[in-house]
Amino acid sequence: MAIIVSDSSFEPCPAGMFDGVCVDVIDRGIETTQFGERHAIRFLWQVNLKSEETGKRFQLRQDYTASLNEKANLRKMLESWRGKRFTGKELEAFDVELCVGTFCQIQVMHKEMSKGGIWASPSVILPPGANFEKFDYEYERVAEAVTGSKDDPFVATDEDVPF
Repeated sequence: MAIIVSDSSFEPCPAGMFDGVCVDVIDRGIETTQFGERHAIRFLWQVNLKSEETGKRFQLRQDYTASLNEKANLRKMLESWRGKRFTGKELEAFDVELCVGTFCQIQVMHKEMSKGGIWASPSVILPPGANFEKFDYEYERVAEAVTGSKDDPFVATDEDVPF
């Protein structure tokens, strides 16, 4: 399979609040940082807004240390998304793959990069809102395809955040 690359500009997701869906969680393995080695994972989301330039949904990503320590950013994000804290039993072992295909709200902020340009960053992940409607998304995962389709109008319940 060919992997085609080109010299193209990158269009960041606009800033604001969007409905979104987690399309992948990637185990990045052990990475060396200025603070030492860490086990990193990357979350990828798509939002319900398409680029006029490409016709594709905007995509966001965020890397986390694979830890559910009370101070860990991953735990803070997941508890915000769930709308509840983890139980002691859940903290023993939590499968982050449960997040794939789960809808949410995403607050997107822009950050200026040191080399110029804008980086769109998810600052807050929340459960789907009261007026949320599922939307079509498609993302080719490394091992399998993940697809979603728009169903009937959707009212979010506790079961809609399955983790």
